[in-house]
Amino acid sequence: MLFPIDKKKIVYFIAKEDEMNQCIICKKYFKPDKFHPHQKVCKSKKCKREYKKTYNRIWWQRNPGYNNGKWTKKRAREYYRKWRKENPDYHRKYYASHPELKNRIREAVKKYREKLKLKRILI
Repeated sequence: MLFPIDKKKIVYFIAKEDEMNQCIICKKYFKPDKFHPHQKVCKSKKCKREYKKTYNRIWWQRNPGYNNGKWTKKRAREYYRKWRKENPDYHRKYYASHPELKNRIREAVKKYREKLKLKRILI
C-alpha cells in the first residue's frame, strides 16, 4: 500500500516494507513490478546482467548433457567441411549454369569495395 508524503509541495509515494523486495545482487530495497511480485532483482542493468550470468551458470551446471547430440556450431562446421570435400565442384558448376547470378554478385562486390574505399578516405 502506498501512502503520500508531502515535501515542499511535491508528493512522494513511499511503499511499506511488506511490499518491498530486497535485490539479491545489490541488497537495495525496491518495489517489484505489479505483474511479477516475486521479482528478485531491481531494475538496474548491472543487477539484471549479474543475475542472468549467475542463473545461466547454475542452469548449465544442473543440465550438463543438454547439448549432447545436438546441432552445435562446431558440428555444423564439420558437416559443411565434409560436404565441401565430397562436392568440390558444386559452386563452380552452379555459377556456370547461372551466369546472371555471377554478374549480380560481381556488381555487388564492386559496390562494396567502392564503399570501403570511401570509408578509408574519410578516416
